[in-house]
Amino acid sequence: MKKRINVNFYINALNDIAQATEEMGNSLNDHYEIMEKAIIANDFSIVSDDEFTTTKEKFVEGTASYQENLSKLDDLQVPIPVLGKHKKLVSGYRTFVEGCDDMTNSINVGKHLVEVDAFRASEEKQDQGMTQTTDMMQRIMQQILG
Repeated sequence: MKKRINVNFYINALNDIAQATEEMGNSLNDHYEIMEKAIIANDFSIVSDDEFTTTKEKFVEGTASYQENLSKLDDLQVPIPVLGKHKKLVSGYRTFVEGCDDMTNSINVGKHLVEVDAFRASEEKQDQGMTQTTDMMQRIMQQILG
């Protein structure tokens, strides 16, 4: 006899991951804004060594958290009717995580600078990934909950 997938568990897991992602993003925003101001001013001297180091560390922690969420999404037992949408959701979240990793890697603490082109490309990648993730999550919820 096949084991029936618990749809409520699936929905709760998606909601938990969405909430964890939003909370982490909110916690990283101030660090992002520090780098954004320096990029706009084209002056990285306005960012202290401490701020550079802390921002890089926080981005590494954030990316690790997002990677954990991605693993959870990969490991979820998915109701068959939404399997295709779930795969697209995972693909979008993976793109988002890759963009976060790219942004983290664009920050060079030793040289006290940000590789601006890589930083901007990572923003776009994150936006594309999150747009797909959000869209698929909404479609999944709509399909399951009606």
